[in-house]
Amino acid sequence: MSLTYKGALVDTLIDFSWLSKLLYLGLESVIQRLYVFLDPSQGLFLGYILSALVVALLFQSYQTKSWNFIWLMKSLIQLHKLKSKSTVDDIKLYLVDKVLLGFMYSFILSSAFVVKQSVLDLLSIVGLPIIHVEVGLLLSGLLTLGAIIVFDFATFFEHYLAHKVRFLWEFHKIHHIADNLNPLTAYRSHPVNQICFVLIVSLFTGIYSGVINHLFPSEQLYIVIAGQNVFMLIFLIMGLNLQHSHVFIRYPRFVRSILVSPAYHQIHHSSLRKHHDVNFGFLFSFWDQIFNTQVMPTKQEVLTFGVAGEKYDNYAGVLNMYLTPFKRVARRMFKRHETVASSKENRVEP
Repeated sequence: MSLTYKGALVDTLIDFSWLSKLLYLGLESVIQRLYVFLDPSQGLFLGYILSALVVALLFQSYQTKSWNFIWLMKSLIQLHKLKSKSTVDDIKLYLVDKVLLGFMYSFILSSAFVVKQSVLDLLSIVGLPIIHVEVGLLLSGLLTLGAIIVFDFATFFEHYLAHKVRFLWEFHKIHHIADNLNPLTAYRSHPVNQICFVLIVSLFTGIYSGVINHLFPSEQLYIVIAGQNVFMLIFLIMGLNLQHSHVFIRYPRFVRSILVSPAYHQIHHSSLRKHHDVNFGFLFSFWDQIFNTQVMPTKQEVLTFGVAGEKYDNYAGVLNMYLTPFKRVARRMFKRHETVASSKENRVEP
């Protein structure tokens, strides 16, 4: 074998080494994203799914006056139509968008830390005084509550924009087109919406954590259990995953004026036009009261889900969910351009 041939062979092997590394990193990323079901720091942790199931079974038992949990379980499964086209699409999109392609969002997930560090640098330059107090359990609890309130407002604000801005609504529509709800529906989101969500939430939470970390320079500021803000952990254990379900649980009046119940969010997914722009809250319902976008569930309602005037088949399948919003936006822009051009042509010159 000639030296020239050997050199070419080595160069080829070197050239392809990056591909093997890329495949390895991709496989590692996929495994990590499948691990979410075993990771309590993730909302789809099996423990939270099981706790939501227990809450649903107890509620169904109360509603039907039955303690036959086998029958209750069967009725829950039938209620959620696990073989429906909408549910199958939820599974497909989760596997493709979150598991296989989830690495695409990694670059923006660090944006909160960038904002936080920028705020810390700015406050250091301004010379905002540091509060030299010991961060005890009470103060830590208040700071932790503040963190979840800021996060929830950012989530509300992004959700509000996703409905009110025409461009964003076309992409958010793939979430609302689902006519059958289950915990995976919460992750039925277009990349455009996901990027907006991460950037907006990172801005608000980054500013909050930056200010708090400057005022209280301590390593243990927040109460975190199993990788979760303790208040978020409580929400998850109490059945947060039932927001996207067919279990219509209403909270007592004094509770629902503060917290979002499953029924509260299910009204938001209703196909009725009067429910289209209401109940944007994720954890706390008082944001909707402040912004006059609140409709309280007052009775047991039989809701149908989806988007009024839209056919599910237009968005069915992973490819359609990715591409249809872009097509709709392009069509809208083209029509607007045609309208402007036509009005200029028809304008009568003096």
